[in-house]
Amino acid sequence: MFYSAALAGSKAPMLYVLAAFVAGIISYDLWGIHYSRTLILCCWALLCIIALSSFILRSRYKWGSYCSNATAFSVITLTAWVLYAYQDTRQSPDWIGAHYQNYREFQVRVLDTPREKNATYYIPVSVMAGRDHTGWHTLSGKVRLYVYKNDTVRLQGRGAIYRVPNELQLLKQNHNPFAVDFIRQQQRNGFYHQQFIAPDDVHILSKTSEVRTSDQARSVILYALKQYIPDTLTSALAQATFLNEVTDEMSVLKDMYTHTGIMHIIAISGMHVNLLFMLLVLPFYRMRDPGRQWIKYILVLPFVWAYIALCDYPPSAVRAAISFSVITLALCSRRRAEPLQLWAITALTLLCINPAWLYHIGVQLSLLAVLSIILFYRPVRNWFSFSFRPLQLLWETIAMSLAVQILVAPLIIYYFHQFPVWFLPANVLAAVFSTLLMMMSLVIILFSAIQLPVIALICGKALVACTQAFHSLLGFLDRYTPDAASWLPLDTWDYVLLMIIIIVLAVYFLRRYYPALPAGIGLLLLFVLNLMVQDFMATRQNGIIIYAAGKETLIEQISGRTARTYSTQPISISAQEYILRPAHLGYRIRKQKAVPLTYGTVNLSAKRIAWADATALHQLAPEMDVLILSGKADPEQIIRLHPAQIILAGGHTRNGIQRLKTQLFTAGYEVYTVAEQGVWIFFE
Repeated sequence: MFYSAALAGSKAPMLYVLAAFVAGIISYDLWGIHYSRTLILCCWALLCIIALSSFILRSRYKWGSYCSNATAFSVITLTAWVLYAYQDTRQSPDWIGAHYQNYREFQVRVLDTPREKNATYYIPVSVMAGRDHTGWHTLSGKVRLYVYKNDTVRLQGRGAIYRVPNELQLLKQNHNPFAVDFIRQQQRNGFYHQQFIAPDDVHILSKTSEVRTSDQARSVILYALKQYIPDTLTSALAQATFLNEVTDEMSVLKDMYTHTGIMHIIAISGMHVNLLFMLLVLPFYRMRDPGRQWIKYILVLPFVWAYIALCDYPPSAVRAAISFSVITLALCSRRRAEPLQLWAITALTLLCINPAWLYHIGVQLSLLAVLSIILFYRPVRNWFSFSFRPLQLLWETIAMSLAVQILVAPLIIYYFHQFPVWFLPANVLAAVFSTLLMMMSLVIILFSAIQLPVIALICGKALVACTQAFHSLLGFLDRYTPDAASWLPLDTWDYVLLMIIIIVLAVYFLRRYYPALPAGIGLLLLFVLNLMVQDFMATRQNGIIIYAAGKETLIEQISGRTARTYSTQPISISAQEYILRPAHLGYRIRKQKAVPLTYGTVNLSAKRIAWADATALHQLAPEMDVLILSGKADPEQIIRLHPAQIILAGGHTRNGIQRLKTQLFTAGYEVYTVAEQGVWIFFE
C-alpha cells in the first residue's frame, strides 16, 4: 500500500524504468571507465537473454517473478551503461588522452565562438588529427584551448580548423574545500585536457566557418533586439530571456535575481517554452473541442523545436520540448496518459539523448519543478477557492509557486546556499514580466522584419520602462532580504535527508498513510539535531588553509567560526565568491577579517607554523615545522630558517616555482606547491 501510494507504480510503470536507468548512469559515472564498450555490450546481450528466459519461466516457478524483475532491472541499468559508454569519449580507441605525449602538434576544429576572458580567449575545440614522427594520425577528443591576448590575434568562429603545437595538460583539480567540482563537470562534457598557447602558435588551416540557418536567424534577432531596445541592460535581459544569450551586462542582476528566487527567467527553461507555446496557440483559441486538441499541438510543435534550435538546444528547454512531443503523441493516439507517466517518459528520453545531463543543474531543477507541480499543485490549489475570477487566477499563480518550491527549494539551498524568502511576490511579478518581455520582444522582432523601425523603437522604449519598474520592485524586495537567508550551509547528506523527510511527509499529507507522520517528524528532529551538532563542532575547529587561487595568495587562519584571511593584495571578487565563500559555508564561518599578508606564526597540534611574504622572511625566527611562503625569495634565506616543510603558496611564475622547488629539493627540503598540488589544509 505504501509503495504504490508513494510512487503510483500501477499508473506510471515508466517510473520503475527511469529508476533503473538513473541507477545505471550513476554507477557508470562512478566505475564505467574500467570496462570497454564491447564488454558492456556483450553483458547487455547476455542479460537480455536471461531476462527473456526468466520472463518465460515466471509463470511456472515461484521464484520466476523475482528473477524476471531483477534481470529486467539489470537490463535497463546496463542499457544506461551502453548509452553512456558510447557517448564517453574516453572509450574511443583513438581518444587523445591515451597517448597525447607522443604527438608534436594537432589539427583541431572550433566547436563554438571564442569567448573573451581576462587575459585569454577560450575556444572549445575537438581534435581531428595528431602528428608524430611517422606522420598524421586520426584522433578524437575535446580540448579547452586558451589563446593569450595580444593586439594581432584574429580568431575564427565555429567550424574553423587550426593547427596548434602539443602543449596539452590534464585539467587540474585544485581541491579547494567545498568548492564546485568544475573539473568533474567538464569531464562529463568530454573535456579532460586544456592548453595555453600564444597567438603566433595558432595556424589557421581553414577560415570557412560553419554558418547554420539557426545561427543566421539568431544573428538577425539579436541585431534587432540590440538596435531597437535603447537600454543596454534591458537589451541584454531580452537576449538572455528570448535566446539564452548571456552577456557580461547580466552579472549586475545576478545577486538580485538569485536573492528573490527568479534566476530562472534569464536562462531558457520550460517556463519560456510554455510561454511561447501559449502565444503560438492563441490563434487557435476558439478550437475547444477536446477531440481536436491534437491539431493545435501538431501545428505548434515544429515552431517549438525551431525555437529550441534557435537557442542552441539548452537541456532544460529540450526537456520541455520533449514533454510537448510526448503529449502530442498521446493526443494523436487518443490515449489518456497519467502526468507521472508522461514525466517519466520525458525524463527517460532526455537521459537517453545524453546520460550526463542527469548531473546538469538546469535539468535537475527543471525535472524537479515539473514533478513538484504534478504532485503538489492540485492539493495546494484546493486550499482556497474564489468566485471572483481575477482573485482565483492570482491564487492559482501563488499555488503554483508554492508547489514548485516543495521539491525545488532544497536543491536551490544545496547548490546556491540561499533561500529566496520573497519567492511568492517575486515569482508573481516575474510571471507577468516574463510574459510581457517575450511578447514585446516578439513584437520588436516582427516590426523589425517588416521594416517598421519606428514602431519597433517605440516598443523597445516601452519595454525599457517596464523593465526599470520591475527592477525597482525587485530591488525593494532584495533590500529587505535577511542576510541569514543567503547563508545556508547544506552538504550532500543533509540534502538527501531533507528530501527523504519531504517525501515521507508528502506520503502522509497526500495519501493519509498515518505511519509516515511519526516517521517524518522523527527524521525532521534528526535533521535539526544534525545541524546543531555541525554548528557545535564548528565552534571547536582550529586550523590553517592555503587556497589554490592562481596568482593570488590566500592564506586563512580559522579559529572557531571566525576566519582571518591573509593576502598580499585586495581579494578579488571571483576569489571571494568561488573560493572563500564555499569554504566559509562548509566550515560554517560567520565572521571574516581580511588582513594584509606580512608575516605571522601559530601553534597547532604542537607544530609551529609560520607564514610570510618574501620581503618579510628575515623577521621570522628559525626552526619552524612549516613555512608558508608567498612570492619570490632567495633560497638561502629560506634555508637559514631550517623549516621541516616548505609550502609555496603563490605569487610565483610557473618557471619560478619549478626553479625554486628544484633548489630546495636539492638542499634536502620537503616542498609542497599549491599551484601544482592544490590546496593545503592543516587542522588540529
